[in-house]
Amino acid sequence: SRAVENGVEQKKAKEIFDMMAEFANYGFNKSHSAAYSVVAYQTAFFKANYPAEYMAAVLSHNMGDIDKVSKFIEECYKMGIRLDPPNVNTGEGKFVARNGRIQYGLEAIKGVGSNAVEELVRERKENGEFESIFDFTRRMDLRVCNKRSLESLCQAGAFDTFNKNRRQLLENLDIIVSYAHRMQELEASNQSDLFGDGSGSASVIEEPKLEDIAPWSNIERLNKERELIGFYLSGHPLNKFREDIDIFCSHTLDPEELERLNDRTEVRVAGIITEVKRVTDKRGRPFAFVQMEDLHGTIEVITFNDVYDSHLGMIQVDTLVVVDGHIDTRNGPTKIIANSLERIESMREKYQDKIELQLDIDTSSVTEEELQKMAGLFARHKGETNIQFKVMSREAKRPFAMHSRKFVIDPNEELLGDLKDIIGEDAVALKKTNGSS
Repeated sequence: SRAVENGVEQKKAKEIFDMMAEFANYGFNKSHSAAYSVVAYQTAFFKANYPAEYMAAVLSHNMGDIDKVSKFIEECYKMGIRLDPPNVNTGEGKFVARNGRIQYGLEAIKGVGSNAVEELVRERKENGEFESIFDFTRRMDLRVCNKRSLESLCQAGAFDTFNKNRRQLLENLDIIVSYAHRMQELEASNQSDLFGDGSGSASVIEEPKLEDIAPWSNIERLNKERELIGFYLSGHPLNKFREDIDIFCSHTLDPEELERLNDRTEVRVAGIITEVKRVTDKRGRPFAFVQMEDLHGTIEVITFNDVYDSHLGMIQVDTLVVVDGHIDTRNGPTKIIANSLERIESMREKYQDKIELQLDIDTSSVTEEELQKMAGLFARHKGETNIQFKVMSREAKRPFAMHSRKFVIDPNEELLGDLKDIIGEDAVALKKTNGSS
């Protein structure tokens, strides 16, 4: 009607409208699909040909979302890209790629503002790398890089290049900052002294001796890291159990993976307990809501009274556990109702008969002496796990499998480490036996 009011014939206006409606059925979708296909090709190209640079850009773009950063860092490890921890001598504000590795972005550390990082990077570029924690605080504007920023950098490991005892630096921070203030005051007074002899008298103040303090335990150090960065960066407590988790667990704690499961689906998952909320039910019996985390995500696990009472010693923060239970999708987010808990470090010993040791043997490279060494190791580490040899020979067209009838072993870390030293890291693996669950 508006077209007619503006002097367009009704027949012509209807004809134009019908043409536009017909175009809208396909034109909008096609234009978007074409644009998205170009973007998809470009991102796939960069990920395939410049993986470190691509992932550094992805991490920088998502720097404000710790969950996404954690997920993308795990993706980096899967792609074989190493992530270097925070470092005041190499770090920038954002994540940056260098020589196929990614340097952690300092602005991603909680409590370290962008102004402090800009000041840090500017000072380092203008006057060279920092030589010590004392040199760092002396050269920085402590109004911009304040004590809170220093505490965060310390606990995140950004000063490890000077002193790996993070606890010692943190608990001596008042002494360090006091020294820096005195040095800065002396340098300022020398500059303003009209009759100064230019001899640099500020250098006469000796660096104070730090009080000897025992370092944090590994789990304490990692927890401090997690508080500041949002996840374990220098090493997740579960890293040493990755192989066992792959063998014994049915699922990870990836939210997308668990949310696809139906209500009451049985699962076996592993993780570290990060929080325990103890409550009582209507009958006054204790139970707990437990937050559990692995390398892929977090989930709430409910341990009702019978499970709570029988596993009380395990339901503690920082305990590494394997939970058998079922998915509960009722009343809000997906969670797990626990049926039982096991300490993750006991799983391999407990289920020795459910796994087998697979060894890749190349007859053209392994020696008789090495085979004798392996036999001696098998005899020394007796247990319940069978051994399968995957043999590669020039005479055979393809590898063939052989089972040892003479030896059954205890697949402990000492044995696996010794075997890897003999035949190589990639030639030793634990596998779940057929039919085991």
